[in-house]
Amino acid sequence: MTNAPHPATPRITLTDPGELIAALPAMLGFYPEDSIIGIAMGGPRATEMRGFVRADIPYLDDLDEEWSHCAPELGPAAGSGNPAPGSGASPLGTAFDWFAVAGLSHSLAIFALNNGIEHLALVVVDSRNPEEHREDLIHALADHIMDGGVTIASAYHCARIAAGDQWHAVQGGIVDEEIARARSSDHTGLIPDPQGSAAAAHRVLDGRAIHGSRRDIVDGLTSPDHARIAAIATDSSLASSIEHTGTDADKLRAVLSAVAEVQSGAELANTEIASLGQHISSLLVRDCLFTLALTDDADAAHALWMLLTQLLSGSARAEAATLLAYSAYVVGDGACAGSAIDIALEIDDTHRMSVMLDQSLRIGLPPRQIMEIAHVGWELAAALGVALPPVASRHDT
Repeated sequence: MTNAPHPATPRITLTDPGELIAALPAMLGFYPEDSIIGIAMGGPRATEMRGFVRADIPYLDDLDEEWSHCAPELGPAAGSGNPAPGSGASPLGTAFDWFAVAGLSHSLAIFALNNGIEHLALVVVDSRNPEEHREDLIHALADHIMDGGVTIASAYHCARIAAGDQWHAVQGGIVDEEIARARSSDHTGLIPDPQGSAAAAHRVLDGRAIHGSRRDIVDGLTSPDHARIAAIATDSSLASSIEHTGTDADKLRAVLSAVAEVQSGAELANTEIASLGQHISSLLVRDCLFTLALTDDADAAHALWMLLTQLLSGSARAEAATLLAYSAYVVGDGACAGSAIDIALEIDDTHRMSVMLDQSLRIGLPPRQIMEIAHVGWELAAALGVALPPVASRHDT
């Protein structure tokens, strides 16, 4: 899962399936490819988007070779046109890993329940399979979700999200009958231009880009200036080999000073970035810094964590990526949060904070529920004798 509810996004009411699908790139921050998207729906006719999660479609071909020995009887319900695990790829498409599909269904149901949502819309974007196989996938997802007590408000599939491409509604009784009666009877249609959606307009006004793919977001978290990364790594090695006498309070003040520099538009030198990497590697200092996500310095801090994630290496980069993931999660930018978490876990797959954030994101835990982490920072900093900025009015509840 790579996304959580976005509290900063204005509530948008959609009555046409094509409009809903066209809005997804702006809501997610990128154009989803080969994805399962669960959309929390509310309002009198379940037409208001209130949150969303996205996951990669688990294709059997993407798994390790050992999965080829799975028993075929462990597939979906009888009558499905998609091969069961172990039977290889279909000549008409790519087989799904039904074990993983069941797990994703469970996560989608938990996401809805965690957010007090009774209705979930499903959208499958699948470029590898024909229509009937996409419908098999949606039916399998829906069965598990409904077992969890969540109603399916609507279900659609398409090959990709692009202007003029076709969407299809899924039939077969999985959609709540009362909601279905209030909807258009159209079973297929054309997707309007995603760039012209109301959600895209809101995103542009907020100064946030819509990326071509999630890969673009991940790539954006690594600087293409390899020479500078190497120079900073050398500076970091030299800094770590010298015995430091600075206290955690000194380190925290140095990072806060760097946040102020970023806010003023100053450019940080390589040696300063290397030192900051050492500072945030102190877990006490890092835990204090989570608090900045709830202050008026949040944007500057986010920019600094982004810069450090792009330029640092090793364990210091994992800490920078964790700070970035948290600041993104708090404002509901699940795409950035998920990408940053991936970086941290690639460096250290046992990183406790990143593992916790990853698990929270996967089940769609609302941002407000992870804000408690940041509140501890004021107490920790006060114990060090350092005053952190006060909570911003928008978070003062």
